[in-house]
Amino acid sequence: MPRFSIITCTKNSASTIHETLKSVRAQNFRKFEHIFIDGGSTDGTVEICSNSLNAKVYSKPSLNLYESLNFGLKKCTGEIIFFLHSDDQITENKLFRNISSLFVKVDTDVIYSNIVMKKNKKLFRVWKSKILRKKDIKNFQFPAHTSFFYKKEIFDKIGYFNVNYKIASDFDYLARLFYDTSIKKHFYNQKIISMNYGGISTKSFTNIIIQNYENFLIIHNYEKNFLNILKISYTKFLNRLEQLK
Repeated sequence: MPRFSIITCTKNSASTIHETLKSVRAQNFRKFEHIFIDGGSTDGTVEICSNSLNAKVYSKPSLNLYESLNFGLKKCTGEIIFFLHSDDQITENKLFRNISSLFVKVDTDVIYSNIVMKKNKKLFRVWKSKILRKKDIKNFQFPAHTSFFYKKEIFDKIGYFNVNYKIASDFDYLARLFYDTSIKKHFYNQKIISMNYGGISTKSFTNIIIQNYENFLIIHNYEKNFLNILKISYTKFLNRLEQLK
């Protein structure tokens, strides 16, 4: 069975990290390391993380989110990489074991799934994915970035997160991932994460504007038809406005 590296970025996450770590402890699988990159917490987050299972905690207050994720990737020793946000929870107790078995049985480089999004502790959205076809990729219809497990060598092949993007670097990474047809993908049709809605991209109307400008630049790297670029960008902009409510 392959070994996992879980990467979690934190900053004053004491109010949510307990539930996140509880969902990790509930796994019937212990072949993992949990790497925490903390942005300068003052609320006891570091102490909580330090006492969690198989923890490696690094204090890096000078790094932004994507710089922190890249730092965590460089510290990983596992064969499989999984990003777990500090206010998200794993919903399937056998997830790590099931994913580990899939990587052994299925010829794939990445595995992605579905997630549940909650807002004010109520169901907000079920982000359902599917086996993606070429037309889906051309329309930039990607799974939730929090639903992915990656073989570590993928990051050697297509690089780390592009820190020139302040909000949409995860979108850029998925674009690079899915437009590389040599990378094998497998869809695991289960809801694996409960995500508390309200990330950096929807903190304000300004952030939505910044993210959609970055999305526009990313889409332009792959789509040269200007009307299609506007159509895709406009659709994503409307989706973010709806989520801001």
